[in-house]
Amino acid sequence: MSTYFSAYVALADGEFAVQSQEEYGFAQIECDMCIEQTCNKDAHTTGLIGFSTNHGAVIRWLFTQHECSAITNKCKEMAGKESQARSRKDLDQTRARCDEQDVEAVGNTIRSMVNPFEVEGNESIHLSSGVVASNKIQQDLLEAY
Repeated sequence: MSTYFSAYVALADGEFAVQSQEEYGFAQIECDMCIEQTCNKDAHTTGLIGFSTNHGAVIRWLFTQHECSAITNKCKEMAGKESQARSRKDLDQTRARCDEQDVEAVGNTIRSMVNPFEVEGNESIHLSSGVVASNKIQQDLLEAY
């Protein structure tokens, strides 16, 4: 840490991250990711996917993409369709329902397994299936060391 103390201080101060929306705390992302997301959003593309192997197409995209974005943004402004603030995706009802279903599925899986503390006897039982190990397998496990 002492070698890169100035970088540590800069990182701690949040100098290598940006926050594109003020209403949500703790929503900073890396500078390069913000630039990429902004460019892709303005261009309505997923980036250079699909034509990145064509060098000429990449060069044309790099030289013209910012102009296309400026034209698109001006058209939106003239049409009164400027971007509107949106609630965080993590807080949407759809996301909350999906997360609740995932939690319920994990709970169901755990409840379907055998609780090793409730089983009486000396048998070795597979935790997820509940199958009792045969005498041969139990003996083999006991002699493993």
